[in-house]
Amino acid sequence: MIIDQHAAQERIKYEDFLKRFHNGIVKQKLIRAKVMELSPVEFNLIINNLELLSKVGFEIEEYGKNSVIIRTIPYIFERFYDELLSDLISELKK
Repeated sequence: MIIDQHAAQERIKYEDFLKRFHNGIVKQKLIRAKVMELSPVEFNLIINNLELLSKVGFEIEEYGKNSVIIRTIPYIFERFYDELLSDLISELKK
């Protein structure tokens, strides 16, 4: 049997995330909040979906023109939160 270890690890993280989502997401406060520059379309998507992003563990606020500041992230994705947020923006565009 051949197993893609990367895909298996992603599936395990996904299942863990779903379990935590239903039991309440643990948020991790960033020591240093991250400012993110966005396109106008991406900025509007984020601002219009702040409640949804909060449900998955992000605390995001408007921070100037087309910029947001990220204060908390979902604990389970602490190393990959940039990728997760980019993926969420891509999905929201669809």
